[in-house]
Amino acid sequence: MSRVGLYMGMASKDVFRLWSATQLQVIIIAGICLPILLLLGLKNGHVADLREELATSPTGRQVIFWAARDGALLSDGVIENIRESVGNVDVIIPESQKLVFGSPVNDDSGEELAQPQEEVPITLYSTLPGDPLLMQFGVNEISGEQLEVVLSEAAVKKLGVEVGSHLDVRLTRKLGADREEHFLEFKVVGVLPSREQGEGQTTGYAHIETLENLDRYTAGDAVAAWGIPAMSGRAASDVYESMLVFCFRGGGTELSTDDISFLESRGLEVQRLDEGPELDLFGTLSKGALDELVTYRLNRVSWEDPGITPIRDSTQLIVRNTQAEDDLALRWVDPVKVKINGVPHALVGLSLPTKRETGGWLNTYMEKTGRRFTFQQSVDNPCQILFPASSPMNGEAELLVETAGGDKIPLLNSTSAFVASLQDETGETAVPSTSPDVDDSVIAEDGGGGSQESAASTSADKLSQVVAGDDLAAAGASSEMPIAIVPVTLLSFLEQLDSGVVKYDSGSRRFIDVPSAVDFTKARLYTDTIDDVPEAVEWLAEAKYAVLSESSRIAEIQEQDQSLQILVLVVALGVFVFGVITVFSVLVDSTDRKKGTIGILRVMGMSRFGVFSIVLFRAFVIGLLAAVLCIVFGFALAEFLRLDVADTAALGWKPTISVMINPIDALLIAFGALLCASLGAVVPALRASGLDPFDAITEGQFG
Repeated sequence: MSRVGLYMGMASKDVFRLWSATQLQVIIIAGICLPILLLLGLKNGHVADLREELATSPTGRQVIFWAARDGALLSDGVIENIRESVGNVDVIIPESQKLVFGSPVNDDSGEELAQPQEEVPITLYSTLPGDPLLMQFGVNEISGEQLEVVLSEAAVKKLGVEVGSHLDVRLTRKLGADREEHFLEFKVVGVLPSREQGEGQTTGYAHIETLENLDRYTAGDAVAAWGIPAMSGRAASDVYESMLVFCFRGGGTELSTDDISFLESRGLEVQRLDEGPELDLFGTLSKGALDELVTYRLNRVSWEDPGITPIRDSTQLIVRNTQAEDDLALRWVDPVKVKINGVPHALVGLSLPTKRETGGWLNTYMEKTGRRFTFQQSVDNPCQILFPASSPMNGEAELLVETAGGDKIPLLNSTSAFVASLQDETGETAVPSTSPDVDDSVIAEDGGGGSQESAASTSADKLSQVVAGDDLAAAGASSEMPIAIVPVTLLSFLEQLDSGVVKYDSGSRRFIDVPSAVDFTKARLYTDTIDDVPEAVEWLAEAKYAVLSESSRIAEIQEQDQSLQILVLVVALGVFVFGVITVFSVLVDSTDRKKGTIGILRVMGMSRFGVFSIVLFRAFVIGLLAAVLCIVFGFALAEFLRLDVADTAALGWKPTISVMINPIDALLIAFGALLCASLGAVVPALRASGLDPFDAITEGQFG
């Protein structure tokens, strides 16, 4: 056995050998530590009572904030930034509300539910899975895809439904002269007590995606999740970055210097074309047109926006404000490379005036069989296409255009109708000429062609130059990519589609503007604990948001907690010092009475360190016993003070007091008891170890 083990064993035996003295010392130390333990328990209980209402209610962790004068609107990116910056955030729920009208439907059993006299108006509020407001009533998950709703008791009562029932919701929207009505079926997944929503309030909660879709529906946009197309008034507008201007050659009929200056002042770059397929509109104009007409290209100039920069001026304004006589301005988009039923094509947009429209003189120079669309056809249905007569696509009943971005758009093959219209005009069967609009992919120079064949060959070569800059090999096409004619409006929409400005709505079969992301002005934020609320409020206030929360009450509770902690610390320090002095006095007296024993141990060969260790270890054991006694009595008294004995006559005088002793507090008090006993024993142990053995025996025998 080691010396330290021997000393510890002797100290332990000494504790129980002198049990009467030990009891007194244990009681003294336990009596010193017990009031401190109860003070900590009372402080914790008082603070817990103050926090109980806030801690158990979702509103305690709730921070409602909204974009005031300087606060940013709550987009998805802003909300994510708030979540990351604030920290300790449980969930952020953007707030939105919508008024709908509901009525019950048959349940799964087929039994008819009680029908109200009229539809019930329901105000729907937004929520998300994990919403603490709903979780307190057992609703943990709510789906947006399945159209689920949580209703107030008043709404459930008026509708005559229950959890698991289904609800018909009528939606209406109006845009201009158009008015639409749709019905959706919601499933009731929970009921909120009336005290939460107010007596008689017919309200409900639905997933935020449902509220966003309701906003899109009201605005007239398409709601793909519900299979509802966009309203006709939501059709996108065609925009153009370029125009072609045709003027007669010579004299005062061309664009003058003043005309060019005017156009440049409108932000347009003027370029006179001497070559390129635009000169004859890809073979639509005869060769004589090249000799008699001058072609200019107008491009929008912008140094700010790298995307689509449309020309704001109309073609009529351009023509009306230039000095050139009988000039004609056409909206223009460069050919677009696509796949039609998997076959690469170059789409050329040609929308030209009829003979009776302004600029109709251009028809004088048009090839009779040249494919093109009229202005009205382009407006009525942009999704049309004309193929050359020899194109194998003419036999396709269904045409699907796939853009470079992967979008797929169905097109109407109008080739047969176009040929029929030519036959009606001439009274003869139209025989297409070998121009590139007929079949530019199979043009052959036979050396004996007339003017049309020559123009066709030139246009085909120029078209190859236009589209050959793209990676045609990647598209599976040769440099002689076949072309097809479409309304110029379609090319405009395809450009906007590629830029993400518009999208194709298959339900209404039209291009519509991409709905802007829904930005919210108000949201509910829930922190992990109520102690995190003040930090969240401070951050949101610095970000210029208006804030509503229980932060003032929470801050007051935290201040009281800190004040009580300081009070307990001051009292504990005073009691602890008093305890050390008391233990010191008791152990000094005990040591003096055991001088004889100490002297004998020293004569027997025990070192000074051994005497010091025995006295200190004995004090440590006494402190340990005192800690156990203090904790046992502390928990017993805490339980007694918490008991409600108002009905007991003998204990009717006792108030019910909340006392909460945390395990950490108990360990802290146990450590304090050990420290108190050990510090009080240091000086007596030093004195005992410093005694002369013979003097100690003499003083112990005759003292």
